[in-house]
Amino acid sequence: MLSRISSFFVLILILQSSSCTAYVPKQLLELKESNLEIRSRQTRIFQTKNESEVLSACIAVLQDMGFTLEESASKLGLLVAGKTAAAHNGWDLFGSIMIGALASYGHGGYNNEQTYDVEQKIRVAVVSTPSTQRGGHAVRITFQRVIYNNHGQVSKSELIDDPQIYQTFFQQLSHALFLEANQL
Repeated sequence: MLSRISSFFVLILILQSSSCTAYVPKQLLELKESNLEIRSRQTRIFQTKNESEVLSACIAVLQDMGFTLEESASKLGLLVAGKTAAAHNGWDLFGSIMIGALASYGHGGYNNEQTYDVEQKIRVAVVSTPSTQRGGHAVRITFQRVIYNNHGQVSKSELIDDPQIYQTFFQQLSHALFLEANQL
């Protein structure tokens, strides 16, 4: 009797697992041209054999940009840094308060539950890998930000894709690596 019950459960598990096949749309696995453009903005190859020099220069540039190093795995070529900044400007805050005041005017007074962005946390991830194409090391950096509102909720989370930020970082990194290589 016990063997019949156990074989019944095994049969049910087999039938259940075979019916749970996941469908993956083809377009999910295709790279868009925009992804390749973004990756090319985020990556540069530097002609240096010493990865610790590259990572050290990355840390210096990030600190100069106001970031604090949060995680480091130098054997993996990984750095994570972050900083916190205000997420609103005066006009956005003023507009939110005025709209809330006008909207609540006919409903018995001012509504204190207006929602507006207060703080943004910006995180940076740097990955350094040996380059197989031209020697040296490829450095890829990504900037992300999470914006919090006055209720402590996430109002927006996004990849920062401003080409100027990436260009500025790589110019400063190139300069730092030059100074380090020439011991200046």
